[in-house]
Amino acid sequence: MNTTAPQIILGTMDFGTRVAPEQAFAILDAFVAGGGGWLDTANCYSFWADPSGVGGAGERVIGAWLRARPCARDAVRIATKVRQNPLVAHSWPKSAEGLSADAVRVGAQESLGRLGVDHVDMLTPATAAERTGVSLDTLRYYEREGLIGPIRRAAGGRREYTDDDVFWIGLVTCFRDAGLGIADLRGFVAVLRAEHPAQDRVAFPREHRAELERRVTALRRAMEVRDGKIAYYS
Repeated sequence: MNTTAPQIILGTMDFGTRVAPEQAFAILDAFVAGGGGWLDTANCYSFWADPSGVGGAGERVIGAWLRARPCARDAVRIATKVRQNPLVAHSWPKSAEGLSADAVRVGAQESLGRLGVDHVDMLTPATAAERTGVSLDTLRYYEREGLIGPIRRAAGGRREYTDDDVFWIGLVTCFRDAGLGIADLRGFVAVLRAEHPAQDRVAFPREHRAELERRVTALRRAMEVRDGKIAYYS
């Protein structure tokens, strides 16, 4: 599925509350039959219209539809969000789950359970940060430097990350952790994206590997000296 071309996205905010499940199923069937591919939901949909006072109804309806249509998962991509679901019924915004690491982790896992899937296809910035282990500021920095992206934007301007974006974030973070400078990394990313010949793609990581090997050797020597001191003074 093309994730960069303009797409029609089906909003599912009222599924399971104002829109009954059978009507939601008919809408989903028609959407897919018409060539639609993206479903937008959130773990908080729609607590304000649900007698329970908490969210999850929309995701449960989508999950039920996916179970009733065994081939549907291959036909659609799912975007969900966390942050606003009340932890205490009828107590929003006071009990909104927020964006702590634990809240994102728990919220994402609960969403997967309601949807009945092992992954979602588009992540909010907070979920992408949690999944990749970097901060929101780092994600924005990577984008400004041209190391990832361009990141898709929702209608309101919010960044939405795909699995492909998560792959690039992981790649960039790995090389940054290994001591690679921004200028060199920007050049390497440009080579990969431009689909240069294989020899060009291999040359850079091979050179960087040699530098890492020199650093590893130096670190091992330092460890040996440290261990000697520990043994001497013990």
